[in-house]
Amino acid sequence: MSLIDQPLSAEKFSLVAFDLDGTVLDSVKRTISPRVQHALQAIRDRGAQTAVVSGRPLHMLGKTLLTAHWVDWFVTTNGALILNAHTCKHIFESVMSHTVIASIFDMLADLQPAWMLCSEHMSYREKRGVTYLAGQSSSLNTQSPQKIMQILSDVNFVDSLPGALHEISVPIYKIGVSFPSHSRSTEAVKRLKRQGGLEVFIMSPIELEITLSGVDKGAAIRHICEVENLDIAHSVAFGDSGNDIAMAGAVGTFVAMANGTEAVRKAADFICPPITEDGVATWLEARMPRVQRG
Repeated sequence: MSLIDQPLSAEKFSLVAFDLDGTVLDSVKRTISPRVQHALQAIRDRGAQTAVVSGRPLHMLGKTLLTAHWVDWFVTTNGALILNAHTCKHIFESVMSHTVIASIFDMLADLQPAWMLCSEHMSYREKRGVTYLAGQSSSLNTQSPQKIMQILSDVNFVDSLPGALHEISVPIYKIGVSFPSHSRSTEAVKRLKRQGGLEVFIMSPIELEITLSGVDKGAAIRHICEVENLDIAHSVAFGDSGNDIAMAGAVGTFVAMANGTEAVRKAADFICPPITEDGVATWLEARMPRVQRG
């Protein structure tokens, strides 16, 4: 039985999982509001565990999260790496081999892709992808390519990832790729799905993220609940974009941000206010009537 079928009380929550960008984190300022932090701490004080569930690699989560005492789990790179936030112990990882990565590079080479490879402590992005990002990203489209490179200072920019792949020795958990047009991105999705053995997440009209088959945010939540013996029917997740939809089929209650994509909102059990109004905190506070706003 999900939380929709019974009184929605915070004391019933087993796990509260939340996406970052567009859900609790301002992508440009890289901040989480004090009110949201306070609400998540209050949920944890009532016995629930909390999990950051992000497409970002660990090194891009930011100091606030990496040092937060109100976070129990880091789910990074769309579920390809799961760590205990208190011990930093890996409880699950799914590494993409160079053979698989190279085959994807070759498959999409004629579509003018701009690649990104994500590892735990370093990510690599092709420079031309910044031009695509400047034209399409909702949070960065007012920035120049030079400014975006400053904002993404924790990324190693290269001219060609296919040419540099043999020099990368760290485990790669996720591939990101952007294209100069929606039609090329659509063609890429068709090819990747025909290939099989992969999960493909549509992040924007020109941006995709790729992990190995069976690796997604929903599977990560199920894994945490199994390891910790948590009742997944009493779990809650918040999200706003394409890689969050997998959580809707896993958790007891899925809450979409009002600023989320249409597909995410359709998959949701509830829709909370947008990130600009601290929607996650608003939804949680309504189920914790004795908690004062942070």
